[in-house]
Amino acid sequence: ASLGRSDDGVELRRVLGLPRAGALDPERPTVILLDRSLLAGAGAAREQLKELARVAAIVGVGNPGEAEPPPELSVDLLTSYLPGDAPAGLVAAQLRGAVRHAAAMIAERRARDDEERHHRELVELSRIGVALSTERDLLTLLEMILSQARRITSSDAGSLYLVDRGEDGRPRELRFKFAQNFTLPD
Repeated sequence: ASLGRSDDGVELRRVLGLPRAGALDPERPTVILLDRSLLAGAGAAREQLKELARVAAIVGVGNPGEAEPPPELSVDLLTSYLPGDAPAGLVAAQLRGAVRHAAAMIAERRARDDEERHHRELVELSRIGVALSTERDLLTLLEMILSQARRITSSDAGSLYLVDRGEDGRPRELRFKFAQNFTLPD
């Protein structure tokens, strides 16, 4: 059964063993169908399943006629559960939901990473502001401004120009002051 539009890029793989969480692409929504044979064949410890549940949606698959998940399938780590003889429509609906859950996990991880990055940047900008307000040497201050501008923008190189103004206050000329280049430091 289709899990969505045909251009969704859904890839189906049959694996002989339970993958390690670190082996999964953290930027790709992943759904793992976990049945007893995969669980037993891997000799999976609860910690391995916890790690997998952090990066993938886990759908438990029971034996035919088994309406409830068996204890070895760790119901608290499952996204959903399917009996082994579930109708195709139910399987498709559960898998679509699991794919959405896996995509939401990635979006949450990205949002958390963005929040941490923004927090670090604000702390750094505050630190830079304090340093700028206490620095009295103009050349050191200009070099610090250029270094921090390069770091914040992830730039390999940068140049700083100063504007010379005439007596009327209007810009007269642009004067080169500093250059920094990580790749070509000399």
